[in-house]
Amino acid sequence: DGNVTSRRQETAEGTTERGGEMTSGTYETVKFTNKLATGSLKIQKLVTENGSGVSSDAAKKKLAGNYTFAEYTDKDCTKALQIDAEDVTVSLTIPEDGSSATSDEITGIPAGTYYVKETSPTTTNPSPVTNPVAVTVEAGKTGDATVIAAITNDYKHVEAAPKVNKSINVWPESVGEFKFTLSAGTNNADVETPMPDENEATVSASSPTDPAVFGSITFEKAGKYNYTIQEVVPEDDDPGTEGIQENGITYDATAYPVQIEVGTDSAGKLTTPVIHYGAALNATSLTISNTYAAEGAATFSAAKAANANLGDRTFQFELLDEDDNVIETSAAVRQGQTATFTAIPYALADAGEHTYKIREKLPDGVDAENPTKDGVTYDTHVQETTVTVANAGDGTLTVTYDGNESFSTPEFDNQYAAEGAATFSAAKAANAN
Repeated sequence: DGNVTSRRQETAEGTTERGGEMTSGTYETVKFTNKLATGSLKIQKLVTENGSGVSSDAAKKKLAGNYTFAEYTDKDCTKALQIDAEDVTVSLTIPEDGSSATSDEITGIPAGTYYVKETSPTTTNPSPVTNPVAVTVEAGKTGDATVIAAITNDYKHVEAAPKVNKSINVWPESVGEFKFTLSAGTNNADVETPMPDENEATVSASSPTDPAVFGSITFEKAGKYNYTIQEVVPEDDDPGTEGIQENGITYDATAYPVQIEVGTDSAGKLTTPVIHYGAALNATSLTISNTYAAEGAATFSAAKAANANLGDRTFQFELLDEDDNVIETSAAVRQGQTATFTAIPYALADAGEHTYKIREKLPDGVDAENPTKDGVTYDTHVQETTVTVANAGDGTLTVTYDGNESFSTPEFDNQYAAEGAATFSAAKAANAN
């Protein structure tokens, strides 16, 4: 019936020792090993865009990448959770599609409350999770029952896409598109001007009324951001004319100012950007105008058929319009020579068909019924020609004559015949006899 004194000690390994002294003076130690109750933990990384699902390319690009986490046993995150004397850390990768990532099951964690903290990245946008997430690991909960610590990063931003319209009086067939560039303008030194992935945009011949839209620009904070939009112009093929020309098109090389203004609402949330265009930044759209011009000319001539009998006589021809109005009278030519008229110029507005007539200028009193005067029989026929003017699309106009590329010079054939008369007389000699 001796007295027994017992003692209990919990060791770091989770064992319990129990000993006692017997009245007989002998000492006995009995050791019991009790495994501490453990559970499992998973860490899940979620990303959002302005508080919702990730949809824009900008957000997917921004949020994709590696994130690391550490687990602690205290709320102040000063004592790292260790398993087998090693700090527990987790690295997760968010794919480019913006979907979530979940770690493998972390096993062997003693039951209790722990604190999971994101340790990288440390950027300000997407917003870092600075406060640790508390999670309770329960004994025996593993596999599908594993507790999950979910940490969400939200990427806050707004987007804007500047655009420009194209205006041209005639879209020439030789041009498939007009191209424009977007450049960063002059901003405050502390303002980093965001740019789109593509700073070029085009208006194509297949959809000439659709604007050229640049890639979306992502803004992460409020401010006024300045840009310029400019047409891509070719090398000037007509330096003597004002402006920059190529193939009949006069381009606009002006650098047009654009300002994108991003504000915040009463809750501090970024508001929809407002785009201002023009030198005064007071327009809601931008149109860059070009002009197209084309030129061409028709040339006419008339020939006097060779006839030596005509001698040094000279002749003239008349060029008439379709209403028989005389456009020009040629210089005088002799037999065997050709008279040339002044070229008739055409502009783009003259495209179409035009009728002209050429005739010999007849002396007074001469017509088709009475073609002869002073021994000369005049050619009274009228040569009619249809000229077709068409836009070649390269700054020139094609001119054809009755469907032919060149004008066929008509010939006017005059004849000469001289007339005279001889008179005779006879006298009877006087004889009184």
